[in-house]
Amino acid sequence: MSSSIGRLAEDKASQHLKSLGFKIVATNHKTKYYEIDLVAKDKNRYLFVEIKYRKNEASGTGLEFVDHYKKSRIEKSALAWMAEHQLEDEFSIAVMSLSGPRYSIDQFVELFD
Repeated sequence: MSSSIGRLAEDKASQHLKSLGFKIVATNHKTKYYEIDLVAKDKNRYLFVEIKYRKNEASGTGLEFVDHYKKSRIEKSALAWMAEHQLEDEFSIAVMSLSGPRYSIDQFVELFD
């Protein structure tokens, strides 16, 4: 995904999360394990979001491209981010899948707590 397409997808995802009451606290944060696309916070927890964009769903949804290995790397990155910021709050991990020229949100799924 080109950086401009990635930015557009992340902007759309950020807008959606804000509409749900989340505050965006970090974007594209790199750890030694993985790059976290978005870190958001609501009243009770942090949410680490992996953004997946597909031009169309002919080759599968974005969620289908998050395998066990990638989930593990995202979780390690989330734990590293929490430790780096000296936080012990609850957190969860989600994947947001967007597609098409309007960056429509197809799926927004929390993977595990």
